[in-house]
Amino acid sequence: MEILGVVIVILAVLFVAFLIVGVIFYFIMISRLQHTYEAIKPENRGMHPGQVWMLLIPGYGFFWSFVVVNKLAANLQTEFNQRGIPLDEDQPGRKQGQLMFILMFCSAVPYLGILSLVASFIVMFSYMRKMTGYKNRLLTHGGQAASRDTETIDNL
Repeated sequence: MEILGVVIVILAVLFVAFLIVGVIFYFIMISRLQHTYEAIKPENRGMHPGQVWMLLIPGYGFFWSFVVVNKLAANLQTEFNQRGIPLDEDQPGRKQGQLMFILMFCSAVPYLGILSLVASFIVMFSYMRKMTGYKNRLLTHGGQAASRDTETIDNL
């Protein structure tokens, strides 16, 4: 009986550790999405960069995730087209972002959940890398981040 108790404690600790690491990576992903939005000129944004944090609202975050992914893809497309920077895909990151969030939410399904959670982490890392790449391309082709929501002398 003692061995069973030890195994349960070890599994519980691993579960909590995995949960904590997952939450940390989720915060990092949201932060990267915000920075990608900030690299887009304000006139080409479909939403304020800070609104990506609404992904943390329980329940609502599920629906908001598709809004964020779809708007970011469309806004990136517009920004790249306007700056004349070539893109290798239409609606950059849209399908991958949608797949990532679908897999995250499928992780609540018993038995299937663990597999979809692992798959969502793999897709999340790939999606974060892709969004960071797009942000960096915008910053290198457009100079400074055109994204800061501060007024310039020209706008006064």
